Amino acid sequence: MDKTITKGEVFNIMGKGTFWNTLFNISSKVVGIAIAAIVLTRLSVYEYGLIELILSSVAVLNIFVLPGLSSTVVSDMSVEIAEGNGLAAKSLLRSYFNLQVVLALLAFSLIILMGSFLGKLSHTSSIYFFILSFNFITSPFRSLFITAFSVSHEFFKRNAFSFFEEVSKLAIILVFLFSKKIEVGTVILSSVLAPVIPIIIFSPFLIRTLKSFNFGLNKSFPIKYYIFNHGIWGVFTNYANNFGQAVRLWLVKFFIGTEAVAVASLAQTLMAHTLSIFNFQSVLGPVLSRYTNDIKRLSILAVKSVKYQMVIFVLLAVFVAIAFPLLLVLLFPKYEPVIPIFTIMLISVIPHSFAVVLSPLYNTFKAQKELFSSVMLKNGFIVLYSAIFLPVFGIYGVAFEYVLTILTFTIERYRRIKRRLPDFSISPKNIFSFDENDEFVFQMIKQKFFKLSKFAGFFRK
Repeated sequence: MDKTITKGEVFNIMGKGTFWNTLFNISSKVVGIAIAAIVLTRLSVYEYGLIELILSSVAVLNIFVLPGLSSTVVSDMSVEIAEGNGLAAKSLLRSYFNLQVVLALLAFSLIILMGSFLGKLSHTSSIYFFILSFNFITSPFRSLFITAFSVSHEFFKRNAFSFFEEVSKLAIILVFLFSKKIEVGTVILSSVLAPVIPIIIFSPFLIRTLKSFNFGLNKSFPIKYYIFNHGIWGVFTNYANNFGQAVRLWLVKFFIGTEAVAVASLAQTLMAHTLSIFNFQSVLGPVLSRYTNDIKRLSILAVKSVKYQMVIFVLLAVFVAIAFPLLLVLLFPKYEPVIPIFTIMLISVIPHSFAVVLSPLYNTFKAQKELFSSVMLKNGFIVLYSAIFLPVFGIYGVAFEYVLTILTFTIERYRRIKRRLPDFSISPKNIFSFDENDEFVFQMIKQKFFKLSKFAGFFRK
């Protein structure tokens, strides 16, 4: 039974997925602003920088929960479903979950044993690392929910789950606020407890989703499948990426100081939030993998995705560049130095438009090993550009390093993916032209907007 989806279904899935992704992302940002308003006004710049250093230290051990493997699992499961093997997809998910549980328990044990050493390394209490260790316990369950909902194209549930995490974190922080106990430890504790509530709420929906995979042939995927196959390179890629982010902050501390870490981290966090508002990547992953046997359609979909993402990102960057400085000055005046850094970083929205498509394409072609080598090259450029720009430009060097690293990284990945997908070519003609595919998308959006207008008009009556 072939589960390949048609052009109309593709754009419908992407439209719905992007809508729910955007709606819940914006809602999450509102909740996140409330959390930031509480945390940043109650903690000093030094304390906020300390939290970021603690989180970056533990992030190095994230390899044990295999976060980089999730996109590979989604891709592989989508391929099995496209071939009509829902039970095989379910077996893949079970193998992934079991492996995560084993490694999460190992990571939890290591943090407990290494807590004292990590405390000395970051010049803080080891109790913070003990609290963070419980993140590894909930991580396999969280991944199970996100992966299952992504593969089944249930983007409402997928994004609602993440939104409830943010709401839970805000609720926990409010409890501490009323108890007048907002400090480094309680902020860390809120991030640990946040996933528990949505895991409980969404369990019945997960059971229903897993039952929907009961069709087609079954295959056996032992727990070692993702260790000795292409999936392990996805893990290494994520580890290398997290390592690069951690090194970036420690280089800022080395060249400038701990307070600069807070400014740099906030600028990068704001950039990440901006990019996540209208982002196709989480929707594209399970869709592109359905076209491994249709290179022409895959190329068209990839090119159009870059085009639409670039238009959205550029418009969003213009809006954010105007609105953000006003918001920051009103709410967090002590973080005003972030404004010019973040504004410079917004230039990177153009290469980031390619990244939204490139990462899913690597998973589609099972080319995680090539992606890993590209990320390692990126980490080398982080060190090189930081060593050049931070001593010369100070805190502004953070922005220059970020933009140049993203640009270099994107060019390298685009060059490699072109070997596998020659028709994937981005040019000014592709960006500014308007063909039958664009017409199809435009008409679909117009129809959806017309239906929404009629729906809103009905309630106005």
